[in-house]
Amino acid sequence: MDMQNIDHLPVEEKQHFILCECGEYIDMRDLAEVFSHLHIKGRVPEAEWSFSVKKGEPAAYPRTGSRIDLN
Repeated sequence: MDMQNIDHLPVEEKQHFILCECGEYIDMRDLAEVFSHLHIKGRVPEAEWSFSVKKGEPAAYPRTGSRIDLN
């Protein structure tokens, strides 16, 4: 999901985005999106992960955005 503007996102979401040299914001939680912004020729590896874990939190966050309690 490439975006030109992240002003409409809540502060909690904005912290996951960085501005690429091409001028689009990248969601750093999506490894495939990060690789696609390397701006290199060749095959982009498929992301094999299915969730992320925020540091210091006993929860996992799948791609659907829901929260899974790990306790």
